[in-house]
Amino acid sequence: MVTLRVETPVSSLQPARFFIWDAEGRLLARIREIRGGSLLRRLLFYTRFRAALRLALEVEESATGRRLLLERPFVLPRVQYRLVAEDGSPIWRFEEQGLLIPNYRILSRWEQLVGIFRLRSHFPFILGPRVGHVEDTHGRQMARIEWGKFEWLQGGYREGAVEIYGDPEPWAQIAMWAAVIQGLILQMR
Repeated sequence: MVTLRVETPVSSLQPARFFIWDAEGRLLARIREIRGGSLLRRLLFYTRFRAALRLALEVEESATGRRLLLERPFVLPRVQYRLVAEDGSPIWRFEEQGLLIPNYRILSRWEQLVGIFRLRSHFPFILGPRVGHVEDTHGRQMARIEWGKFEWLQGGYREGAVEIYGDPEPWAQIAMWAAVIQGLILQMR
């Protein structure tokens, strides 16, 4: 079993930043939100409507030095997150399905279904730990993602744990991005 840790040192009203660490404490990736846009967009950032706005996160992988872009286009009615390489080629895509408790279909760069990312206890009035599962196409659980309890003084969920079962390729990478997406959802971004 492989374990990862995801941290966000900022509150939900600041630009998003995430750090991903392995079990030995080595930094795997540094993620920061790319902000900009019109005055209206900047004002909407401080409301609940920001969850429908376009979101772009710059990803810097520490081991390879590779830069990626995790983006969510303007959302209506379905959410879609895309992980894109520097040259614009897609790597992974997470497409929302479901209404009350959304699940995300995980698609490869060739548009093939790889797995499902299932969220548990997605409702905003539940402040305990939030759990998500990454499953393969056969329904086997390949990873578990848990964000700890809501921290009132810190302004949100701060740390998540990722457990990858079985073969880490490609599930470690998929689970890492699923944890970041779950962190974005918990911060209502």
